Amino acid sequence: MRNLLLLLFIGLLGCGLLGCGDDSGADDAGGPDAGGIDAAAGTEPAPPAPPELGACPAGWSRGTVGEVAVCDPGDPTECPAGEERFHGGCGPVGACPAGDFADDLPATGVRYVAPGGTGSGTRDAPFGTLAAAMSGAPAGTVVALAKGRYPERVTMRAGVTLRGACAAETVLEAAPATIGATYAIRSSVADAVVSDLSIEEVEGAGVVLDGGSLRLERVRVAGARSYGVVATIGTLAADRLVVRDTRLDGDGSGFGVVVSGGAATLVDTLVAGNHGIGLVVAEGAAVTLERVVSRAQVPVGDDAVGIGVDGAGSSLTATDILLEDARGTALGVTGGATATVDGLVVRHVRADGARMGFALSAVGESTADVRRAWFHDAQGTAAAMTGRGRLVLTDVVIDATVAPPSTPGWAVGASVQDLGTLELERVLITGAGAAAVAAVGTDATELGDLHLVARDLTLRDSTAAGLPGVGLYLNARPTALLERVRIARSIYAGMVVGSGAVLTASDLEIRESQPAADGQWGRALEVVDAEVTLDRALFQSQYDVGLLFSQARGTLRDIQVLDTAARACATDSCAGAPGGIGLGAYDDSRVSVERFLVAGAPLCGVQLARSTELDLRSGVVRDAAVGACVQVAGYDLERLADDVTYEDTPTRIDVTDLYVPEVSDPLE
Repeated sequence: MRNLLLLLFIGLLGCGLLGCGDDSGADDAGGPDAGGIDAAAGTEPAPPAPPELGACPAGWSRGTVGEVAVCDPGDPTECPAGEERFHGGCGPVGACPAGDFADDLPATGVRYVAPGGTGSGTRDAPFGTLAAAMSGAPAGTVVALAKGRYPERVTMRAGVTLRGACAAETVLEAAPATIGATYAIRSSVADAVVSDLSIEEVEGAGVVLDGGSLRLERVRVAGARSYGVVATIGTLAADRLVVRDTRLDGDGSGFGVVVSGGAATLVDTLVAGNHGIGLVVAEGAAVTLERVVSRAQVPVGDDAVGIGVDGAGSSLTATDILLEDARGTALGVTGGATATVDGLVVRHVRADGARMGFALSAVGESTADVRRAWFHDAQGTAAAMTGRGRLVLTDVVIDATVAPPSTPGWAVGASVQDLGTLELERVLITGAGAAAVAAVGTDATELGDLHLVARDLTLRDSTAAGLPGVGLYLNARPTALLERVRIARSIYAGMVVGSGAVLTASDLEIRESQPAADGQWGRALEVVDAEVTLDRALFQSQYDVGLLFSQARGTLRDIQVLDTAARACATDSCAGAPGGIGLGAYDDSRVSVERFLVAGAPLCGVQLARSTELDLRSGVVRDAAVGACVQVAGYDLERLADDVTYEDTPTRIDVTDLYVPEVSDPLE
């Protein structure tokens, strides 16, 4: 009886209360399929700008991820004998001369060495050992090695250059008398140079720098024991360096290049097939990388770690880097390190044993600033900030993230946890699972801190494999600021905001959210125990309920909620609770909506239930079975009628107790 009297009362009030408007001109404003914003809903959301990855490096081809151009290094291939696969493709470490010695040696100041030599160091009568040539050599001397193999270790002298004929045919190797030595070449002096030679199968480190300055040019270190190249102090410069297949020592070390102090600059460098970590940048070091490749490090330890580049408490600056086939982490930034990377491709990262894999992992109070990057096929999380640090991604594409065996369904594009900050600008994430972007705080998280900042962000085609594929997930008190964000074809929900999160967003689009495998969910935006402020937002083609607020606060302006379908299970398992609600506010929520259009909802245009307050101003509810489903006793209907029109709604107001959508955390 109460419902009947209320409906009669509303009918008597007519358009004076509910602002029915003139239905004859409703189509002139543009319906839900008109392509543009409805006049009632204010300004249309601005679209996000796509990533711009710039010109491709030499030897790479142009590929695409969706409509975004990326730089593709091509699939790894076996190089011809005597060549290595550098950043620009296969090539020799250095060209070999026709004769025994390098072609461009100076006319004076050269001491010549050749296997079996018995002379005084001239070209025609060379020394037979490096030790003889190095003895007493003054600065400016070039010790020239002929093609051949040398079973020696060498201590460099200040200002002296050790030069082979070429890396393919001039080799320093271990001999029985030197097994157990800790290095093949050691330098602690200023202005030493080693070029055009290989170091193979030595029982100890290939090259050790523990002071002064050393330059390596066209050098190949293969099969060293413990470290390929290690610099503890001093300044290291390398151009066309290869460090591969370093073997484990008794302590479990078999790293490629280690810079644990001082400074290093590596150009056109390849580290491949080493054990544990390809390149270590340890605390206090400052390293610059240019056209560096880390490939297929061999996993070691209980966690089966095969890291590409690991920076701990250091400074890393890198340009045009390729990291592939890593195990655990491709690029790690830990211990308060800072990393600035411009031009990065990371692909094929596998999980490390019981844990997930990371294309990029920033931990603690570290800072990583990455520009022009493509992360492809990471098993776990493509880019993550965990701790109190800061991760910035600009002009980045993330695709094909997959779940690790230990955590089915957990395949996240970009994430921030604890008290860190994640900043995204011109970023595309496609094909992630669980969440394309996740920001999760802690009990200690302070409201007001910006933990997620995103501008020009596109998230689409999330996948579900054991967990839903949410587009953007905020939980446990993070604060987020979003500008120009588009989310399409997520599983379960386009965006979930929960547990004390605070979101401010402008120019937001969420389209084509998909239901879970059981036919439930498929919402555009779900806000639970959180606060949301939206300006200029479009939500289109979702299931169950377009926008859901539960125990939440919402301030919405210039909003469209279009084409909310009934739940996908409405014809079978959930026939008694079909859904089809444009905007729902429940459980002591407080929601204000101004300048809006809600259109195409088979059940309710808007719904409020369980002690909730909803205020509508300057908008249209169109093409719904019921314009407003009011399930709060004694609710002041004027709050739903401030310059609001209800068009093509057979029942404008209904107070029957109808289905109320449930809430749950999809990732718990």
